[in-house]
Amino acid sequence: MTKAAWERDAKQFGRRFKFGEWESALWVARSVEKDHSPRYSTPASGKVATSEFAKAAGVGGTTVKVYMRTWEAAAKAGLVSVPSDLRPGQDVELPDSSLWKSYYRKANASEVAEAAETPLLAERWERWFNHLGNLMIDGARLAEETDDTAEELDGYAAVARLFYDRLRERQIDSEWRQFSESFATES
Repeated sequence: MTKAAWERDAKQFGRRFKFGEWESALWVARSVEKDHSPRYSTPASGKVATSEFAKAAGVGGTTVKVYMRTWEAAAKAGLVSVPSDLRPGQDVELPDSSLWKSYYRKANASEVAEAAETPLLAERWERWFNHLGNLMIDGARLAEETDDTAEELDGYAAVARLFYDRLRERQIDSEWRQFSESFATES
């Protein structure tokens, strides 16, 4: 199939993977070449590497691998086709949804708790870092606009100014910038 087919699957997966059902696993199984390296051309199957699919879906590679392992466990039990027999965009009959959790847990026993939390934790960390960055920016703006100390300000403004002042006192703004940039590239 075409590149568009795997990209559509990735976009759908990115929007719906949190619901954890067979359809999400199908999008991965039919579009991801498990051992494919993104450094090389797309295989003849039209599938892409886990990392490429994850990037297009806006999720981590671990999340994609969890769904692939679940599909593979179901394939081993004869419930679904093996991923190598599937092509991007291909529809197949899906198992009963009541079976999802048992195969998900069986296939990912050591990672179930962590994998289930990974997207939520990433979102929480991103929100926290964004809030922290906004706090620093607001503190810097307040420092430029007013001579008021944190004690003379109220609420959020006081926290922002105090946070900014503490960073400046410790001269860690460049370290903060380096840390936040490295966080942005890892997400």
